[in-house]
Amino acid sequence: MATHLVIGDPHCTPKASNDRFLWAGRVAADYKVSHVICMGDFCSMDSLSSYDRAKKSFEGRRYQKDMEHSHEALSLFNKGLGKHKPRKIMLHGNHEDRIDRFVDENPELDGTLKISDLKFRQYGWQEIPYKQIKVVAGLILQNDKLLICQRPNFKDHPLKWEFPGGKIKNDETNEETGIHIFLFSQ
Repeated sequence: MATHLVIGDPHCTPKASNDRFLWAGRVAADYKVSHVICMGDFCSMDSLSSYDRAKKSFEGRRYQKDMEHSHEALSLFNKGLGKHKPRKIMLHGNHEDRIDRFVDENPELDGTLKISDLKFRQYGWQEIPYKQIKVVAGLILQNDKLLICQRPNFKDHPLKWEFPGGKIKNDETNEETGIHIFLFSQ
């Protein structure tokens, strides 16, 4: 049976300790999870933030510091895993996408700054580019019971059990898709 550790928006930043990544790796190893999925924004990429650029509070942020801190976090996670080897999947979030957006706005930096600088692959992660996923799924755990659904017998994989989820319609947000999926799954 597959077990998953889902990590949501860890926002690795030089402003915070990376100890939590060591602990997260230990949790994955202790529970012997088969998959680790980071839902995006592993790296905060504060140095490329457009929100407070050119303000006094921005001073001191450096791309190299962001990279070094992210690499340390990835290394600590692997250290926490020890000999346990789950499949690791890294969804790029809008914070990782800051690199591409920054280069797009500063084309003279093309080839100098790139998402591969994060080295996710070198640390054993399968990467999913930003906005490539068009499916919403989730877990509902209530009173020690987990909501699962049985597929209809007229669809692919008839009568198999699965977590609630579905494709995002063109005119929907992720949140709207999640709401209609979970309302009709219960």
